[in-house]
Amino acid sequence: MTNPSPSRSRFSVRLNAARDWPLLAAAATALLSFIMLFVPWVSGFVTLNAFGTNMQITGPALIIVMVLAVILLIYCALVVDRPRYATFALIPAACLLTIYIIKIGDVSDLIDQSGPGGALSVGVGLWLGFVFALATVCFLALTPILDRVPSEGRGRAHTGPEAAGTSSGAAGFQSEVGTEEPRTPKYPWEPPKAPPSQSA
Repeated sequence: MTNPSPSRSRFSVRLNAARDWPLLAAAATALLSFIMLFVPWVSGFVTLNAFGTNMQITGPALIIVMVLAVILLIYCALVVDRPRYATFALIPAACLLTIYIIKIGDVSDLIDQSGPGGALSVGVGLWLGFVFALATVCFLALTPILDRVPSEGRGRAHTGPEAAGTSSGAAGFQSEVGTEEPRTPKYPWEPPKAPPSQSA
């Protein structure tokens, strides 16, 4: 009976804190930008979040899609190939930031068109969502830079017995090459070999 644990370990995440903290921070800020959908986007005599009255549902739906795409690509970067998937994650992260910029303009126009009844302002949820989306882009842009810094190997590095055998084999080959021409005869009937400096 086969053990199912190796198939599960193939998709496990092996974190390296020195290199993976930008990806983890990007995932956290992307998630926070999603949470900001439920924090007030309009403050004043009436309080509305991203799903309130007169709010277009397209913006929140796109934010949810972009956040899910960022988190999925970050997970792939941690499991499979860090720089490539981190670079791909910049695309939905940039879209997330663009959506927040557009929604700030839309909410500002909505507030300006509101009738009398008191002062209205852009809520803290919209501003924080914009800040978190901007932070997500910055963290993802920082990831390829830190990836070039030499550090301890992660999941793709060969750390098992195969790697040990390869390294020892390479070392053995180098030692054999270094002692390829001994100065003493190998058999009694062979004449002694002169050092390279004397034979030149």
